[in-house]
Amino acid sequence: MKNVALFLTLISLTTLIQSCYYDYYDENLQACASTRYKTYEVGEDINFTNCSYNAESYLWDFGDGNVSSDKYPSHYYDMPGDYEVKLTAFGREDYDITYIDIEVVQAQYPTELNILIEFDGTTSPVRNCDVNLYKNYDDWYSFSNSISSGLTNNDGIIEFTNLNASVYYIDAYLKVDDIAYYSNENLGYYTDPLIPGQINYYEIFIKYETSNAGKGLNPNRGKGLIKILKPLSKPEFMKKLSDIQQKNHK
Repeated sequence: MKNVALFLTLISLTTLIQSCYYDYYDENLQACASTRYKTYEVGEDINFTNCSYNAESYLWDFGDGNVSSDKYPSHYYDMPGDYEVKLTAFGREDYDITYIDIEVVQAQYPTELNILIEFDGTTSPVRNCDVNLYKNYDDWYSFSNSISSGLTNNDGIIEFTNLNASVYYIDAYLKVDDIAYYSNENLGYYTDPLIPGQINYYEIFIKYETSNAGKGLNPNRGKGLIKILKPLSKPEFMKKLSDIQQKNHK
């Protein structure tokens, strides 16, 4: 009987200690969040700082219908307005909430993307090349949910405007026949985050590809690698354009 009583006493003490530990743990739980600025432009990436204490998981509500469970999320807004961002920090048995007010204003100048398409290994521009923009790798890979598209002009250039200050995945495609085409899919296909309120310049090369299944079903598309595109400065871009136009007029 003494052993049983001692065993029950140990269980009671263990439960009490655990209860005190959890109470202490959640008693010190605190949600904390901040941003570098209070005002941002439409399409500008906002990096959120999470300074919560004693939390184990998080839920961000950005006030525009989008949420995230990342500890340090990044987000942008498509429309101007005042947004209340809600961070819920979860402990083991409790949670705490904090809020951030964000003002989003219309960009003073549009964010633009100018792209020069050339054949790989040459300085020859690609005319009438079909170019599509995508928001993420999965959409790019499957040719779904293109957010903007168009054909290159006689100088091999296409211009996109009113974009967000974010990363874009680009597909450049020129059909040869039913199984052959030129594409950038294995050379480089996504940008840095675009600089808001200005023209961003990029050069893309396309090379000869074949697929018995046709466009969009090439098992080697991207080769499982994410390849970033190199931006050009405005002088570099204009120099290439000038060289192309001089050749066109000869």
